[in-house]
Formats: sequence, structure tokens, C-alpha cells
Amino acid sequence: MKVLNGQRILVLEEEASIAQLLVDMLEALNCRVIGPADRIPQALHLLVEHDADAAILDVKIEGKPSYPVAEELVRRGIPWAFASSNNADDFAHRYPDVPAIAKPYSSAHIQDVLERLLAPDQP
Repeated sequence: MKVLNGQRILVLEEEASIAQLLVDMLEALNCRVIGPADRIPQALHLLVEHDADAAILDVKIEGKPSYPVAEELVRRGIPWAFASSNNADDFAHRYPDVPAIAKPYSSAHIQDVLERLLAPDQP
């Protein structure tokens, strides 16, 4: 879990109770949470205001894909995972290398995905 110690994770999740559950899990993993944001413009603003090491994005916010935030993460070179209770096929074709975290959340799965996203490149 050393790789997660103090890492700054942006959270974009529109459901307050789900966002709080995710925040609690991330804090238990010794992550520092940025947000949570519940709207796309808010998440984009948080990216301007804070340095993020990684992000977890709900696939859809207000019924629209969270792609504007994903594109900003790509531009900044910040790794992220999508979170969804739906089939990952909706975004897998556009972002084939981005992992998906299934809802309901599992702390072990979140830890595994974040450790893979944040692990230093192995030679």
C-alpha cells in the first residue's frame, strides 16, 4: 500500500452517498481526496486548483459521459479509472487502456486499480 500513501485522488461522482463511500475508502487507503466533485465543470476546476496523482471518474454525470474530464486528464498525463454500475463497453472503445471499477465499490478492487495506475514503470 506504500504506493498509495498520500497520493492525491480526484473523485467525480454525482451521487453524494456513493461519493462519501468512495472518499471513506480512499482515506482508509491513506489517499488524499480531491473533491469529491459532482459535476463536470467542478471536476475541471479542481484539476486547475489542485495537483492530482490519479482520478476516479463516474462514467456518466447528469446522463452525459464524463469525457471532458477524461480528456483533461489525458492532456495532463494523469492516470484514471472509470467507475460504473453499467457495462464498461460504453467507454472501453474510446479508452481501451483505462481500467473500470465496478459499483458497488470494493475497497480491495479500488486499491488494486490505483496501485496499478500509480506504480512506477518497471523496466
